Amino acid sequence: PRGSVVHNVKDGEVWHAAMGIGTEPGFVWLMPRDAWWFAGWWIRPDEREQLAVDACTVPTLVDGIWTWIDLELDVARDQTGRVWIEDEDEFEDAIAGGHIPIDEQSAATAVTKAVVGYLSERVAPFDNSGLDLYADWSQRGLPALDALVL
Repeated sequence: PRGSVVHNVKDGEVWHAAMGIGTEPGFVWLMPRDAWWFAGWWIRPDEREQLAVDACTVPTLVDGIWTWIDLELDVARDQTGRVWIEDEDEFEDAIAGGHIPIDEQSAATAVTKAVVGYLSERVAPFDNSGLDLYADWSQRGLPALDALVL
């Protein structure tokens, strides 16, 4: 829900942010326990629907906190149906810097290719499922979560 606090550690720096911007109710995130991605649905400040899927290590629940490592590659789809890959430059920079091992590079590349197809074909759950949940949950006025860790 809007106002949920997110914690992130990148390059040894910790930052905190509240989810949701302006009047947005927040985000819906799907973190499968056996796939190299997580997905997020939300309404952008310009009121357009957005879906983004991040290549990452398999999300794992550790002591009640979901954790994963962002592998930089992101696939997005907007309400027009346009699908694109973001942050390929960040992926290459992370590889050059020695931050992404070869097995994770291969997994990120493979999952990104697969997700482009899923989003283009609107394969569940990348059809309207996430936005339907978003619409339902945003109407409920759920309280903010204390902390999410990215």
